[in-house]
Amino acid sequence: MEKKLTKRNVIEKMLKEEIVVANEDYKNYLENELRLLDNKKAANSAKTKANAEENAKLTDILVNALANADRVMTITEILTLPEIATIRIKGEDGNDKPLSTSKVSYLLNNDERVVRTENKKKAYFSVK
Repeated sequence: MEKKLTKRNVIEKMLKEEIVVANEDYKNYLENELRLLDNKKAANSAKTKANAEENAKLTDILVNALANADRVMTITEILTLPEIATIRIKGEDGNDKPLSTSKVSYLLNNDERVVRTENKKKAYFSVK
């Protein structure tokens, strides 16, 4: 199977062509494009790392709140707990917003300390 053709692969192949090597403007332009790709990759990596750290902190807060509740709870019930209801996260538009049910569900479903049970198509969460 053939490897997927990417912008980086095309630029690297073009830089090896005689026409590009002979023309300084072409060469500078293509090298600049490679730098821009590197910068974009670095920015995305930093954003992903920051998001993972924020998710880990939120998960710890949610698990502690569940442990303190000492009973099984739905997502809606978890969101009404005092220590959870006051949490604000940055939205895509940059404004603070409360935790959503989908975010809490994602975080709890991906944590091994949490047990999910279903009763009549309703999800309940508790700590192991």
